[in-house]
Order: sequence, then C-alpha cells, then structure tokens
Amino acid sequence: MKITQLILALLISATALADENKPKALFSIGKDTVFTDEFIRMYNKNIKNTLEKRQTVDEYLELYITFKQKVADAKANSLDLQMSFINEYSHYKNQVLTNAIIDSAFFNNELINAYNRSKNEVNASHILISVSPDAPASDTLTAYNKIMAIRDSIVGGENFGSMAKLFSNDPSAKMNEGNLGYFGAFRMVFPFEKAAFETAKGDVSMPVRTRFGYHIIKINDIRPTIGRIKASHILLLTNKNMTPDKLKEIKDKIETLYSDLKNGADFAELASKYSEDRGSAKAGGELPWFGSGRMVPEFEAVVTSLKKGNISEPFRTQYGWHIVKLTDREVPGTFDEERNNIAEKLSKTIGGEFARNKEIKKFIKQNTTSEDIDAVNNLAPIIDSLITDIEVTDNKIINTKILKLNNKQYTVKSFIDYIVKSKERPTTNNDNIFFVKKKYIDFKKHLATEMIKTKIEDGSRDMQLLLKEYYEGILMFNIMDKRVWSKASNDSTLISNFFERNKNKYVWTEVADVDILEADGISSDDLNKIAAKCLKKRSKKEKYVAKYNKRNSNKIKLTSYIKPQNSTTALKETDWKKGISRVVETGDTKRVVIIHDMLTNYPKTITEAKGIMINDLQKDLEEAWISELKIRYLPKVNREVLEELKKAHNLH
Repeated sequence: MKITQLILALLISATALADENKPKALFSIGKDTVFTDEFIRMYNKNIKNTLEKRQTVDEYLELYITFKQKVADAKANSLDLQMSFINEYSHYKNQVLTNAIIDSAFFNNELINAYNRSKNEVNASHILISVSPDAPASDTLTAYNKIMAIRDSIVGGENFGSMAKLFSNDPSAKMNEGNLGYFGAFRMVFPFEKAAFETAKGDVSMPVRTRFGYHIIKINDIRPTIGRIKASHILLLTNKNMTPDKLKEIKDKIETLYSDLKNGADFAELASKYSEDRGSAKAGGELPWFGSGRMVPEFEAVVTSLKKGNISEPFRTQYGWHIVKLTDREVPGTFDEERNNIAEKLSKTIGGEFARNKEIKKFIKQNTTSEDIDAVNNLAPIIDSLITDIEVTDNKIINTKILKLNNKQYTVKSFIDYIVKSKERPTTNNDNIFFVKKKYIDFKKHLATEMIKTKIEDGSRDMQLLLKEYYEGILMFNIMDKRVWSKASNDSTLISNFFERNKNKYVWTEVADVDILEADGISSDDLNKIAAKCLKKRSKKEKYVAKYNKRNSNKIKLTSYIKPQNSTTALKETDWKKGISRVVETGDTKRVVIIHDMLTNYPKTITEAKGIMINDLQKDLEEAWISELKIRYLPKVNREVLEELKKAHNLH
C-alpha cells in the first residue's frame, strides 16, 4: 500500500477498525503477541483491498500467522538490525508522523476548496520574478516591488504577453508569452493554484509568493474540467521534410483506415498493425489516462468532443494524422465520493504543509513559557566562530537559556548544535543577523514538530498499529527477497537444475519457422520475387539475397528465427499462416515475412522460459520455506478469544 494511502486514514479520521473494547491477546509467536484490534484492523483492510472471494476469519488467520512467521524469521536472521532497514523505517516513520500533524479545521476547509477547484480548469498566463525562499528581506522586497511595478503597468494598459516576454524569469515566457494553457486542481504549487482559481476571468492577481519567487497571474478562461480521459489512437507520422506526394500518400492511408473502421474493422487490430506510435500500438492504440494539458491542444479538443465509444474522423497535429477513440471519461463525483482522493492529494501538496505549520505555530504559542530573543540576536556577531568551534566559547554564553518549550529548557549550545547538524551556514547573500533569526525560527519549529510527533505516537493506538504494519512489512519484504526472490532470480545453478527438471512444462503452443526480408527503397514486386524464390527453395535463400544485393544499391536484409506470433512486430502484422505475407511499409522501408512451417508444442529455451519459470521456482521455494516456518515458529492461538471476536464483529 502506498504511504500516502496509509497516512490518509489519520488525516481524515476514517472509520475506526480497532475493537472499541480493550484488545485481548489473540495469538502469539515467540515473544510477539497479536491483539484483537491489530488482527481485525488488518482483516478489514484485506477485505477492502482483495479482488478475490472474501476470506473467512479462520482463512485469514492462517495467512496472518504465516505473515508473522516470516517476520519472526526475518528477526532471527537479524534483518531488523541492518542499517538499510533502520534507515528505511525511520524515514517512513518520520514522514507518517510529520503528515499526521495538521490543523484539522484548516485542512477540512481546504479540502472543500480543493474539491470545488477540481470541478473546473483555468487557462492562465503568469509572470515570474525569481527570488529564493531563503533570500534576505532586502532581496525579497526588491523582487516584490518589481512585480508590483509590472502589474501596475499591465493594469494601466500594457499587454500581459509582451510584459511576460520582457520581464518574466520563466524561460518559456519568451515563446509562450507566459501562457500555461489549461490546468486543473493539483497541477501547480499550492499558493499559485489557490490564487489562480480565486482570480476572476480577465483579471490579474496581486503578487503570489511561491518557492520560485513572486508571480502575477492573468486568467484567460475558465471551463468545466475535462476530467480524466482514457482513449486510443492510430497515428501516421508526418514531418516537415516530406514531399507533397508522400504527405498525400499518408493522408490517403489514414482515410482508408477510417473507412475500414466505419465498415466494422476492429480499432485495436488496426492500431496494432498500422499505428506508428509504437508505444501505444502494442496495446491496440491505448493511451494512459490523461487530463487537460497532457496532450497537444488539437488532440485534446477532438477527444473531448467525442461521446464514450465514438471514433473521430482523421485529424492532423504537429506529429501527423490521427484517428482517436474515446474509451472512457471520469469527471469528479460528489464531495463524499471524492473526499478520500482529494484528501490524499492535498496531504501531499503544500496545502498539507500549511496545515502542519498552523498546528506547529499553535503548539509553540501555547507551550512557550520563556524566551530570550535578545540573547539569540546577540549571537549574530559571533555565529561563525560558534559554528566552527563552540568548545572554545565562554561557558556563560553557551549555557545561556534562550527557550523553554513544553517545560523543557534549551540553551545556546542546543541551538548551535542544531545549526551544525543542519549543515547550513551564513553566505554572502545571508547576513549573520538574518541567518540567526531564520535558524532560530527553524529551531523552534523542529523542537515543536518532534514533540508533537512523540505525542501523536504515544497517544494513538491507530498510529502505533500503522507504524507496526510498515515495520513488519519491510521485514517481510526483505526476508522474502533473501529466501525466495533473489535465490530464484540470481542462483544460476538453481535455475538451471529447475529448468532441466521441468522443461516439458515450458513450450510454445504454436510457433512459426520464418524468414524476414526487408530493405529501403526496394519495390514491392522485387521483394515479392525474392521471397517467392526463398519459399520455393529455402536452402538457397542466402544465395538469392546475396545475388540481388550484388546487383542493387538497396540491400535486402535477411533474418531467420522460430518464434510465436506475439513475440515480434513483424509476426503480429502477418496473416499467421504458411506462405508469403503482404508487404508492410514503414516509412521508406518495406518488409515481407515468409512462414515456412507452423510448429506446435515447440520447446522454449531457458531464456524464453525464464519469466514464467522464475515465477514457478519462487512458488516452490516459498512453499518449502513456509513448511519450515510452521515447524520452527509454532503459534499459540487463543480459540476462545477468536470465537468472541467473530461474534463481536459478526464475522464467520
């Protein structure tokens, strides 16, 4: 499960999964005891996520015991002591606890705002005056004054696009005059998005500060969101170097394909055979889900005009001629339907950071009982020497009390230790006074953050179970890799022996014994003549090709192999029967396939069988390992508690 999905349960107070009563011990393996609240939480999560038949409690208990036995084996192999594990878990724990720090009222308000933004898209232009987040006040003021002067000129009648080309620090403004096209919610950094959607059509916003600097935004248009689109297309490529005759040939070809589609031809089949977007052609022309701004405007305009299942007429973009089919389209549902999805996205944006900062500031304000700002400011003249070697500093200075937060006292030494650990130093752009003030604010936020995280972890059983889930999940992954995955993938002797024992299982249902002839600039007639000779007398095929190549500058390339139809583009485009295929053209290259024979149950090589064979080997290794685990790590199940659990939750 993705980290953000796990955090989401904490952010939006989802339905509680734990037993309302005090949890009881359900089973134990060694020193690890699993309580009823942990088990029912994981059981409910399994029911929610599984696509298969719902498992009974007894069936899931058996699976969960196996999971815990794998975790026990990981600990027995000291995987929990490896630095790679410790670092990964620490990083995750810090992320989860940090994201759990929110001002819930602020977050819930932004949740509603974000949902409302998701229903529309804006077409906006912007001008950026760059200034770094850490810039001194003087630089920040200079940037602000500059962006305000530009805005005043635009409000006074200057053209926005012309001003963007002249002054914007966004490099793309030289070409697009600052126009960003259409975008919806969660496509821009949070302050920019918020300002764009709060500005009326035709208006220019007041300056907006982001991590990039100051922006002003002009709203060119507002429209309902196009949502998420699933589409397939057929593409025939064109380029500016093509002759008029070649361009006409391509247009005629796309028109022929469109006629075939209108007469009932299968879209996916034609896309696989003819589309020159090779990435999507492999999937029958299917494109990944996309939203506004992801495709060129002409493509987006056509696909959004279609009804589900409809096919467009041929149209041209900068890439060539397309035919597009709208497969599916998703627009935002009700707030209740979209709440979880919006909350997950919002928690990953600066919107979540805003909510955290508000909570941290509130904690600092409520829990600061004493503070000596003068003592902090007095460090500015000596900050370099303090960072370099605090040990030679007068004890009276380093032991000066500067902050009491949450009943804990902090001194100058605590502050300097924090700066040293942060590895940030004053620069020519950051004078010492500005640096000390900024780092002291960071210091307080850091202390408050750690205190709040400790409070959340200690006070929330849900959080403890969430962290335990991830802790054990990493261990289980690592032991699976050690015991199963790496062995099956990397032990060449093990793989070879397994293949020899089972190679009768690994065969092609049907393959073709083929020759492929291809060349640039050759006529279809010449290619078919050589192909006919190669089919009639296969033993002389190299001689026929060599003889042709000796007389002609357009050399024929001969390739031979035995493969199934889906393994190569050339074979996919054949009629898959003995004989000579039609000539296939790709640009100036022509290709013909000669199928000499069709073979069934043809043995795969170890390389061809490797994918499915490795999967089978993994299953064998895991089954043997689980048998060993059942003996080594015997579970003790409290059957009485199990029956109580079933009754309490109406589970069978």
